[in-house]
Amino acid sequence: MAASQDAVETNSTAVRHDVFKVTAATCGALFVDSLLYSIVVPVLPNYADQFDVGSAGVSLLYAAYAVALLAGTPLMGRVGDRFGHERPFQVGAAGLLISTVGFALARSYPELLAARTLQGVAAAALWTNGIALLAQRVRPPRAGGAMGAAMSSMSVGMVAGPVIGGLLAERFGDAAPFVVCTVLTAVLAAVLPWLVRGAAQPVREQQPSGWRSLLPTLLAVAFGAATLSMLEPLLPLHLADRFGSGPATLGLIFGAATLAHGLAGVPVGLLGDRRPDLPLIPGGLLGMSAVLPLLPRFDVGWTTVLLVTFAVCFSFVLIPALGILTAAAERRGVGHGAIFAMFNIAYAVGMMSGPLLGALGTGFSSVTTALTGMAAVLVLGAVLILTAAQRRSVT
Repeated sequence: MAASQDAVETNSTAVRHDVFKVTAATCGALFVDSLLYSIVVPVLPNYADQFDVGSAGVSLLYAAYAVALLAGTPLMGRVGDRFGHERPFQVGAAGLLISTVGFALARSYPELLAARTLQGVAAAALWTNGIALLAQRVRPPRAGGAMGAAMSSMSVGMVAGPVIGGLLAERFGDAAPFVVCTVLTAVLAAVLPWLVRGAAQPVREQQPSGWRSLLPTLLAVAFGAATLSMLEPLLPLHLADRFGSGPATLGLIFGAATLAHGLAGVPVGLLGDRRPDLPLIPGGLLGMSAVLPLLPRFDVGWTTVLLVTFAVCFSFVLIPALGILTAAAERRGVGHGAIFAMFNIAYAVGMMSGPLLGALGTGFSSVTTALTGMAAVLVLGAVLILTAAQRRSVT
């Protein structure tokens, strides 16, 4: 009896150890990817001047990441399901390392664009297979905490990126942020094989079906991501041109907004759990639409306040949407990997569309007009979601 109890305790300790390692691996990967994604924000105006590409070229850098992420997500998920998620997860870390070195050594716009595209492919491998590893290895009641830790690590990376990038670029030059990221990514690639060894086996999860009712939610995710990715290249260029804002200032502005988005996540999630009847997603879209046209009209201080407000409103779109999709997956018996792939694809479609729409809008008119047009799209999205919800309640 004592021997049996010791065996159970030993097995429980081993499981907890494996859970910790897989969670640490996923959190580390999402943190580094988010850090690299956002660390370029404060140096974008410098790159635009150095390579003489303007706002359209800068917007294309964001679109390239989104296109690569969108194209790579289904493929990386299928490879992980067929052969196990550990290997593509590790390959993603290696790809991220190569892309980071590419950023640091880029001497032309095509080289910068190639590095950004490779980062998108690597992110598809890291995100899809990292979350799948968590879903397979971390079971309730620890699953929610592990998923929350992964999302928090992403927010930390997004917050730290603009601040670190701005300070390093102003003091040591535009390549300095990517040198730091290269070191972090090299450490990640070195420890991942140990952290995820034997974490999961190849599986063939049930394919999702009957998801038409979730289309409004996925559209809301895409609309929100498109708006954010439109702002990321346009607003730094606008602030630099109009007020002379440098990389450090731009980093602090976007860092404050990302921090607000991260801090709002838990309260918004709790509100959604307690009051599922509230139209949180349409409210978030309408709040974002109200802020957008005001952003180019004020000085740096008020722009920061407005961008923080925008980020909080974005939480009202993103967090409830993830909860709705996860609940739908559980009702249909589909794994978290499938649901996160759908969420990832919707988000990537938005990320791909936003910079292109911004480039078109500023090419034909002004930043204010482009953001006002996007605000109208968000209002339309809110109306569509409210209409769909009303139809479901009637039927």
